[in-house]
Amino acid sequence: MASIYSLPAEVLLQIFAEGILTAADFACCALTCKLFHDITSQSKVHYIFKVDHPSHPTFKLIRCLLKKPSIGERFKSITVTWHRRRPRKPQTWAAKWQWTPEEHVAIKKFCKTWDILDTYNAITSGWNSEALLPLLLGFASHLESLDYGRTVLYLMYPKPSYQEGIRIHDYCEGHTTSTWEPQCREDDGGDYYDACWFGQSLGASWFYSALYMDKPVPGLANLKHFSHSGCIDDTFWPGPYLSKVLLLPQLESASIHRSPSAGSPHSILSYQRPTEPRFPAGKKSLVKNLDLVNCLFTQEDYKALAGFTGSLEKFKCVVEDIEFCKEVADIFLQRNREKLVEESIITACSPPLSDPVVRSEDFGTDDDSYFHESYPSDIEEEEEEKEEGAEEIEQEGASDDDDGEEALVIQNMRNMREKLRGSKSGGEELTADLKILQRIIGEDRDKEEKVERNGVDQDSQSSEDEEPLIIRSMRRRKGKEIVGNHDGDRENGEDK
Repeated sequence: MASIYSLPAEVLLQIFAEGILTAADFACCALTCKLFHDITSQSKVHYIFKVDHPSHPTFKLIRCLLKKPSIGERFKSITVTWHRRRPRKPQTWAAKWQWTPEEHVAIKKFCKTWDILDTYNAITSGWNSEALLPLLLGFASHLESLDYGRTVLYLMYPKPSYQEGIRIHDYCEGHTTSTWEPQCREDDGGDYYDACWFGQSLGASWFYSALYMDKPVPGLANLKHFSHSGCIDDTFWPGPYLSKVLLLPQLESASIHRSPSAGSPHSILSYQRPTEPRFPAGKKSLVKNLDLVNCLFTQEDYKALAGFTGSLEKFKCVVEDIEFCKEVADIFLQRNREKLVEESIITACSPPLSDPVVRSEDFGTDDDSYFHESYPSDIEEEEEEKEEGAEEIEQEGASDDDDGEEALVIQNMRNMREKLRGSKSGGEELTADLKILQRIIGEDRDKEEKVERNGVDQDSQSSEDEEPLIIRSMRRRKGKEIVGNHDGDRENGEDK
């Protein structure tokens, strides 16, 4: 079989460009030999953007790009995954990162060049790595695909209590003691908490700021495929940005999941900026493939969106009501008659949507022993239920204590008997233990019968905290046997 080193460079380049290798794989291949180093330096990169990951991978990448911007030209696709800090999981608490003074200057220069200065403070603050995406898009001038994932806007999710949030903020900043002190009796830390965490958040994704430029940043200028799965902490993402995405010059396909809810302040028809048009007049999107999955648009929303398109070749619609889904398909078919045919339309019915509720999220056990969730009423109810259940178990178990003690001793005897049968060595020791238990039980039963006949039990006057008779006598007699055996062994040793 021919060695991989004997393959032509064109074949190796195709193998490395399949999108299977990760960034770590590329780094290992580059260190293998000079041939692989040259091949990997020309291969396209499929990058996974990990928002707020504790290892700070994107922060490290940006530092490399600031020194060698040409690396960004190799990026072919970016997939965004969200790893926000979880209050119950200290291993997710991404620490604050620090830029050097030279890096501050370089970042400001690039932000001016690409007209994204509004992200400069968020980038240099070192808290929200989501703000690094517009900067990365500036370097990735040949980017073709962007999967934005399911957005998590909060820097901590789910939201903890104020004091817990401040403590986590101090931890991420490297402080060993708290930096907050109450200013008055009524100060619960809410204002300080907001200054720590919400001051780093835009209230919407920082990616949207890159869409409002007169000239798109280099990473969006050649984008062909875009996907967005909505937000995990609500069921929408701002409606006007949909038209901004669909107007990207080279965009061919878009997949939108759980976008603006009808009637919400972020709906396409009722947005908080009434002066901004939903879809600019006289402009048409050139997108060819459009997927709308579980988008809670009204019929008017769908009509406005269909009128904004005109070059669709494939269309997919998934909603709860199949009849309404067919009506939507007819609307888009009428507005895209030139290239869209019925065979290229996919309609499907989805199960009823359940809005994501923070408290219903299961994050497993609390790794942080100091964590207190911000829903004390729920915790109190759970504790009351646990206490009631424990009382019931104690009441049920109290009546079975006497029978359970004797059954425990009998079970121990059976276990010893089984060991005695299966063991080839140490039989004398097991036999001695078994005889002791049998003698204890026999003596205790004789004593109980005598008590029943006489009606008086001297030992019953002892306190309830003392051990049961069988267990106490067994321990006493067993201890004597052990002491006796040790004394005998010691004497035998002296004789020897």
